[in-house]
Amino acid sequence: MQTDSKISRLRDLHSSIRTKFAAAIRPFFYRMPQRIVSPIRTVKKYFYTFGSLPNVIAPRTFNEKVNARKFFDHRPIFNTWVDKLAVRDWVAAVKPG
Repeated sequence: MQTDSKISRLRDLHSSIRTKFAAAIRPFFYRMPQRIVSPIRTVKKYFYTFGSLPNVIAPRTFNEKVNARKFFDHRPIFNTWVDKLAVRDWVAAVKPG
């Protein structure tokens, strides 16, 4: 009988953890499609803003160059430059003297 009560308590604990985890992570999943930058959504937004499709193959304007970089340029150094703390360490390492 004692093992049944232990199993029951473990099931209750597991259920409680699953419920709390699901409640904590649910808002993230509802907002996730808005956070993902898809090329289709970016092109649609560009078209509605400027009235033409972006030329990402041979970009001329600043906005076209930004979109071309978003689509094709995936260098890992960009992750460092975006992170405030990581870029401080990077500048300290690169900076002469």
